Amino acid sequence: MDKKLAFQILKLSETKEEEKIRQNYLTLLKDTNPEDDPEGFKRLREAYEEALRFAGQQEKEEETPQGEVGLWMRRVREIYRDILLRREADNWKALFDDPVCVGFDTFLEARGQLLGFLSGHSFLPQTVWVLLDQVFHVLEDFDALKEDFHVNFLRHIAYHVNTGDFLDYSLFEAQEGCVPESDEETDDYIKEYFDIKNRLENDETEGVSQSLSDMKRHGVYHPYEDVERLRLYIRKKECEKVREQAERLIERYPEDGYVRVWTGKIFYDTGDKERGFAQWEAVLAQEPDYYMAKYFAMHHLVEQENWDQAGRYVNELIKVNRRDEELLELQKEIDNALVPKLREALDKGEPYGERSGKELRTFLGWRLFDLERYEDILDLLAKDSGLEAEEDGLELKAWALYRLECYEKAIPVYLAYLKSVQENEDDEKEKACGLPDG
Repeated sequence: MDKKLAFQILKLSETKEEEKIRQNYLTLLKDTNPEDDPEGFKRLREAYEEALRFAGQQEKEEETPQGEVGLWMRRVREIYRDILLRREADNWKALFDDPVCVGFDTFLEARGQLLGFLSGHSFLPQTVWVLLDQVFHVLEDFDALKEDFHVNFLRHIAYHVNTGDFLDYSLFEAQEGCVPESDEETDDYIKEYFDIKNRLENDETEGVSQSLSDMKRHGVYHPYEDVERLRLYIRKKECEKVREQAERLIERYPEDGYVRVWTGKIFYDTGDKERGFAQWEAVLAQEPDYYMAKYFAMHHLVEQENWDQAGRYVNELIKVNRRDEELLELQKEIDNALVPKLREALDKGEPYGERSGKELRTFLGWRLFDLERYEDILDLLAKDSGLEAEEDGLELKAWALYRLECYEKAIPVYLAYLKSVQENEDDEKEKACGLPDG
């Protein structure tokens, strides 16, 4: 247990007065029965022992930085320690414009000390990682740097240079009057946040509420902390208890995708289904691959029997998570509902949604394929000799024959499919070059 959590549990401002610590401990102990609340009793005792340990410590004198690079690294730590400074790329740009970052006799020392510090303090916005790489050539010198730094740390830098942030650093806030005491203060908050997030994703709810409360001691706040509170109550099926909190979150952060997705789930599960669905669709309009927005929207569409759009969503989700049994079962449910509607449209010569003719027949064929109805696919294609001889029809027929273990029949069909693909590619190249047909 760390010092800040200990004093938070003891409901006491930080102090080295052992008598004051003891008195607060005894006062709280009167209301903490070890038989009724063994975990609370244990936490209180650990807090008492940690506070006493702190009270008995001697103050350490801060080392005075040496040389140009040492003074520069002190500025690095000052910026990193304060999340409101850390999140601003301009602060880092001013830092990296310092002569020590380009000087012939200081560049390598500055890079080495900076990377050494960041190997243990690695929570930065992508914009800063990109800037750092531009100045210190980390990816360019990747192999050489492996001699001095662990390859996983260098891969961490490469990942964040090329990948956007999950946490929006611009949303961090510092609690009024709270001054970070160490370089790790905000990092510990972020680590605890991701631990809570991972526990909820693994359906672990025990102790999460307490962990969320404990985060207050760090003196910083990010709205995703409250999103995890919403997710906790969703898991517990007690959404009504956090409906007002969801309203406040979406009012304050109306454009944030993570906030929109999970407040949408709260609204949906408390009866406002259209509002929840609208929020998920709004997220997908901006981020078409947002998995959870698509997942929740797909379930709503199934409930509304909007099989066509639900089918598109479930197929896109399966491409990301091919072994998800729930998605595979839903795909079958959707396909079973779609097939008779598609057949009816074909028989009447009418379109279904935006599809008609050969495109509609091909779409029906792949729905039958998902349902493992391979003989029906062959019958379907036999009714359209034109489609059967074209690229889409050849691919569908080859796969149906393969699944029926008719390998001798499947091979020539598959070869014809490959030939058709090549011919179509050649035609596209000719069109792109402006060559006349024939």
